[in-house]
Amino acid sequence: MTLEINNNLDSTNEYFKSLCEKFPNIKFNMTTDKVGSGTQLTVNLSPKLVEKMSKNPKLAEDIEKALSTEPATFEWLKNMCKTNGQELSTRYVVYDENGESVSSSELRTISNDNFSKIHKYDENRNKNIKK
Repeated sequence: MTLEINNNLDSTNEYFKSLCEKFPNIKFNMTTDKVGSGTQLTVNLSPKLVEKMSKNPKLAEDIEKALSTEPATFEWLKNMCKTNGQELSTRYVVYDENGESVSSSELRTISNDNFSKIHKYDENRNKNIKK
């Protein structure tokens, strides 16, 4: 399902708002910071990428297709952590201005309150734009 971008959506902020409405189960931020928001799936989008998406329907389609897979990946990761005796405490994905993404998770052992941070910024780098 691709968001139709029409001439009336002329600002980056309007497009960003429509993206948030399209994916209500994702907490979006317009930043390149590598930060998450608790146990909710957080996706941080480069402001330059959002601007490009608001002007380029093909780019928007490619990125939105990638975004549509994030909730299922998030749920799968939560279940995998659970089977290993861990809990997913933070998960975020950062999309840079070129549409590439990196992700990171923070895991917690369920049996105690010791946190084990796992940052795999480059391991999950994805190219989300079809050439």
